[in-house]
Amino acid sequence: MRASAVVEKAGIPTATLVCDGFTGQAAAITPGLGVESLPIARIVGHVDGQSIQELQRNIEEVTTAEVIRRLVEKPSAEPTFNSYQEEEIAVRGSFNEVNAVFEEQGWSDGLPIVPPTPDRVASFLQQTPDDLDRILGVLQPSGSAATVRNVAINGIMANCRPEYM
Repeated sequence: MRASAVVEKAGIPTATLVCDGFTGQAAAITPGLGVESLPIARIVGHVDGQSIQELQRNIEEVTTAEVIRRLVEKPSAEPTFNSYQEEEIAVRGSFNEVNAVFEEQGWSDGLPIVPPTPDRVASFLQQTPDDLDRILGVLQPSGSAATVRNVAINGIMANCRPEYM
């Protein structure tokens, strides 16, 4: 995808081949590559899970048409991912309910997280004189800004103590 992003930035249309199951990830990392969207041509299933005949048929029946379409159609100006608002509360519930949602959504590596409640966030942010929206860096692959507030929230979820700020 990095090569496609470079080529797209140069004004040359591309069609990036992505297997089913990875299209969401492709859309999520695209902004981190410096482009709003990349034209994706879907490969049905996974190449390792198909016989040569199945793969050839899927490429001929689905992928080839998608490659051609992506190369000749004007790309959508719409972003390919859903952004969040800084103050958005993604999940409400008990400790176990919050962790279950994080697990179901793939937001967790399976280890429990400490929910970053407004009180916990405030406690962390009291430990720093920095502007809460100061950008400390850019997170890859999403291209999202790492702010003082984001660092506090992530510290809470990792069960750090407020004085670590």
